[in-house]
Amino acid sequence: MRKANWFAYQYSKPPARLISRSSSFSLLPASTEYELSAFCVTTPGASLKLPKMPEATPTFGIAADIALGLILQKKINSQWIYCSDADAQLPDDYFSLDEQSTSVAASLPFTHVGTPGLLLDATTLYEHAIRYYTQGLRFAGSDYGFLSLGSALAVKATAYAKVRGFNLKEAGEDFYLLNKLAKIGTIATPDSSPIRIAARLSNRTPFGTGACVAQMCALPTLNDFTYYSPACFHMLKFWFDQ
Repeated sequence: MRKANWFAYQYSKPPARLISRSSSFSLLPASTEYELSAFCVTTPGASLKLPKMPEATPTFGIAADIALGLILQKKINSQWIYCSDADAQLPDDYFSLDEQSTSVAASLPFTHVGTPGLLLDATTLYEHAIRYYTQGLRFAGSDYGFLSLGSALAVKATAYAKVRGFNLKEAGEDFYLLNKLAKIGTIATPDSSPIRIAARLSNRTPFGTGACVAQMCALPTLNDFTYYSPACFHMLKFWFDQ
């Protein structure tokens, strides 16, 4: 088995081609086994520089589809497809999910970090809000009481294939994927070390963490931020209990 620091995939429809920096970008022999530590997704003709993509390009789906193919070809030993962001700080036990787990996905622990100030305060408040929302759903007895954050997500390969992967949505692809997966199995919430996610604004998508935090920062004060009333979850629980 050869070792390499990283590789690059050229993505085209179809197929994806594996190219190696250490072999002058020549195609790797199919019979050769490589011990990869990372790989990069790029488009044909772009060398190793990622081109500017449309705002809603489903890059999660591209990378996860490639990972699924490598798992099915037994090029990757793990059955888990891990999803995160480039600026997320991953803990030492990140790649430690139980390979024998019957769960179809995992919502991983996370926390937002950054320079003290309005941006971090708004992001922390938003994080508290979505945790409150998730706890409210669990209190009501919903099967959807889990956090859906794309930078803190892992999916079993077989389950990913069963629900046909990520949707081609402008935003919330993590939310839509987990909602599909929750219909066929359990979403695990492991007690592992948290992923440290950088607090930042974003206008890439019409909703989500970055967009909501930007709206919060534009409020006169963060005390003006409102969220779901607890009564909503009591009413939902009443309905579920009928």
